[in-house]
Parts: sequence; C-alpha cells; structure tokens
Amino acid sequence: MIEALFAFMVFCSVLVGMISLQASLNRSYQRVLHANSHQVEEEITKQYGGDLPYIIEKVLRS
Repeated sequence: MIEALFAFMVFCSVLVGMISLQASLNRSYQRVLHANSHQVEEEITKQYGGDLPYIIEKVLRS
C-alpha cells in the first residue's frame, strides 16, 4: 500500500513538473514571437517609412 502511494506521489510530481515546464516554454515562445513581430514591424517602418497601417493596406491591395 505504501509503495503504491509513493508511486502515485512520484507520478503526480512528474506530471506537475511537466505541466509547469510546458507552460514556461509556451510563455518563452510567445515572448520570442512577440519580439520577432515587433522587430519585423520596425524594419518595415524603417524600410518604407511612414504610417504602418497605410503600408499594410497598400500591400494588401497589391
């Protein structure tokens, strides 16, 4: 009985660890995506200058 409880405790600990690791990786991935999109937006603004919504509208119409 004690062995089963110990095994269940280890299983729960591993499960909680995996879930928290996945959540941490997801947050890091979202930060990287946000930073990348911000950098691309800045590069487009520098390259074409001016108003970004105007640029997007111009590209979508082409």
